[in-house]
Amino acid sequence: MSMEQRLVCEFFEAHPNSTRPQCKARLGGDQKAISRKVDALVVSGHLVATSEGKIPTFACTGKKFPHSDEYKVSQKWIEAKMRAADRNANLAIALDLVAASMHAMVMAGRAAA
Repeated sequence: MSMEQRLVCEFFEAHPNSTRPQCKARLGGDQKAISRKVDALVVSGHLVATSEGKIPTFACTGKKFPHSDEYKVSQKWIEAKMRAADRNANLAIALDLVAASMHAMVMAGRAAA
């Protein structure tokens, strides 16, 4: 279970019959991301919808979940984040080269005109 899912479970454990917007306001982040996490937790049986309607409310079912205090970042996750950062750095270098090349072509075109 991810850290965000643990935090969502802890929120609904402390605040039963709360809504997704209330969870988002407390935890921060994106509304769509909170909705996806709540939906996943409903499917896994950790949360249950306590009311239907335009804005449903949710509560914990009592199913055990690991608390955020016990969360440890895995080495694979750290390595994946580092690889993604390297890819983004390489992309930025490539875009800088393209921008410099385009600038040079424009300046050469202006000088020829």
